[in-house]
Amino acid sequence: MAMEDTSEGGVSGYLTVEEMLSIPYYSDLAVAPSGAQVAYVANGANWDENRYVGHIHVVSRETGSDVALTRGTRGSSAPAYCHYNGHPALAYLRALEGGDRDESLQVHLTPVGGGEGIALTAEKKGVRCFRLSPDGRQLYYIAAREPSPGRKRRDKLFPDVDYADYDDVLDTLYVLPVERAVARAEAPWKRPADLREGGLRDEGQEESQLALPLLADAALHVVSFDVAADGTRLVFDAVPSPNPEDAHRRRLYLVTLDTGVCEPLTLDETLDGQPQFSPDGHHICYGRMLGEGRSFDLTTLEVMDLRTRVVTRPLLAVDEDVLVVAWTEKGIVWEWQDGMNRRIELLHPDLQTRETLVAVKDGSAQRTAVTPDGQHVAYVQATADTPFDVFLDGLKLTDRGAHYRGHRQSCKRAVTWRSQDGQRIEGVLSLPDDYKEDRRYPLLVVIHGGPVGVSIPVPTSSRYYPVESFVEQGFVVLEPNYRGSAGYGAEFRRLNYRQLGIGDYADVISGVDHLIGEGMVEPNQVGVMGWSQGGYISAFCTTYSDRFRAVSVGAGISNWLTYYVNTDIHPFTRHYLGETPWLDPGIYAQTSPMTYIGQACTPTLIQHGDADRRVPVPNAFELYQGLRDSGVETKLVLYRGMGHGSTRPAWNRAIMRQNLAWFTHYLLNHPLQDFWLSPAEGVPT
Repeated sequence: MAMEDTSEGGVSGYLTVEEMLSIPYYSDLAVAPSGAQVAYVANGANWDENRYVGHIHVVSRETGSDVALTRGTRGSSAPAYCHYNGHPALAYLRALEGGDRDESLQVHLTPVGGGEGIALTAEKKGVRCFRLSPDGRQLYYIAAREPSPGRKRRDKLFPDVDYADYDDVLDTLYVLPVERAVARAEAPWKRPADLREGGLRDEGQEESQLALPLLADAALHVVSFDVAADGTRLVFDAVPSPNPEDAHRRRLYLVTLDTGVCEPLTLDETLDGQPQFSPDGHHICYGRMLGEGRSFDLTTLEVMDLRTRVVTRPLLAVDEDVLVVAWTEKGIVWEWQDGMNRRIELLHPDLQTRETLVAVKDGSAQRTAVTPDGQHVAYVQATADTPFDVFLDGLKLTDRGAHYRGHRQSCKRAVTWRSQDGQRIEGVLSLPDDYKEDRRYPLLVVIHGGPVGVSIPVPTSSRYYPVESFVEQGFVVLEPNYRGSAGYGAEFRRLNYRQLGIGDYADVISGVDHLIGEGMVEPNQVGVMGWSQGGYISAFCTTYSDRFRAVSVGAGISNWLTYYVNTDIHPFTRHYLGETPWLDPGIYAQTSPMTYIGQACTPTLIQHGDADRRVPVPNAFELYQGLRDSGVETKLVLYRGMGHGSTRPAWNRAIMRQNLAWFTHYLLNHPLQDFWLSPAEGVPT
């Protein structure tokens, strides 16, 4: 595919690292009840402050005008249409001036026509999610529970002491009268400046005096909730603590709001939560994990009749995760991953009839929002040639493709092959726009995380690996959906149970062999990289194999025992390996890259955040030292303050530039100078 010449000076090169990172991505869609407009969040890079900032935009269906509702350095998210004093309004989350911009998100309210937003809440640790009652008079939200007097005293006397698995902060439900919150927010600005107390609270008025906890002293960590359309009841799911070890103890509760009575509905190890009311309030739906509720098991839809407590599972025929968007008057709107496509469907009120709402040929539609009557559906949609844009009822409302126009662009192609055990594997191949069938190309393999992730054939938007820059340098790029990936059913997800690394490696290397056999790839010019689970598979490739010329391990596991005792999600390991390392050390050794360190021979770049709790940094140091002791060329790069994923443009820029330099050096013999990110100072020796 040749790119259309749309720029005054013709088509320029492929997108650079910096250009790619500057393209905003869209999320958090909301549709006005009339269907006249869509609110969405455009998340972009603020290079001066080195952070990604999301701002709410409102785009009109009729005129196409796209107006930024929020601006500045404080990010905004989660827009929701509502009513206040009988007028349309938009509620959303945003940090307060002078507060922690990343954590202290508060609920704001602004008229749909625009105007200054009013902060309704002032929670010290921020608000996690919210709902307004149908009449707009009550705000319900989840925030951290106020510490007990004893805990406050202890923290004051011993501020640096924490008890593991005991000092978890529980989130609970609060209710706040909107009218009183608005009055309180506006009152200070009616006084002289010297009498104001920060603008949010009346003198001596604490937030807790307006926002009341719904659950009294219940020791529960609330996960999600919904409010009935008539405003009389609330349903929520909760666990005893935020510790992942308690995830299997999730329970549903029903609250009668005028009496405050809280009634438990169900307790089950496979409850997945996210409850929603039917429009008439007689039913709720929620997620139910199939199988034993392990990390790789599917989640289906379960519906409960609140009058009889009878439950049904109407979508068991769907062999994939079911994500419920909303229960509307037309039925339940939901999404699911179908191979490399994502589809939006409607389950009619009879709970039997399915209707496809959006199914893009060779593309994906996701992040769905829908009006309560079910008449209008918004989503982001992409195809192999067009990036994700905001759509409403089939009409494209944004033009993210403008960032790609005027540049050469890699061509995306779906490719399939058979793994060593005969399993069919699918992946995405990125080719140069002037690809020649009679030429062999160097190959780079980019492995997604998860493992229940998925690579899809849409224009490049990765913030970790510079696919467009790789293609510009003459590479073709393969992104395999190895066993365990989403979109291919329950059995496919289970294929790497007690086979992590080993089965994944077989899927990757068989894909490489397939492309070599097709005459597309130079056998001696192959590299591999990945982040998180993709980093683990890359680490496995570097110690288990001599097939690659270079490897990059991003936030990857190197030793399952080291990982298991340090991670913040211990159950994940047991779910995939079947046991603890104390009862089955063999499976931990068999699937750990460090077991094979003695045969490692491939130059390996290791990239890791030093504040990573998901895959703690000892995994990086263990692989680094093992490779050094084995005489293998290796570099370890730590990103100060970074967790498991990058949330800063400068981190992403460094990660991508280092990978570009690493692979062009070892596969194309380019100088390694750019790897050091300081070419003016020379290359370290």
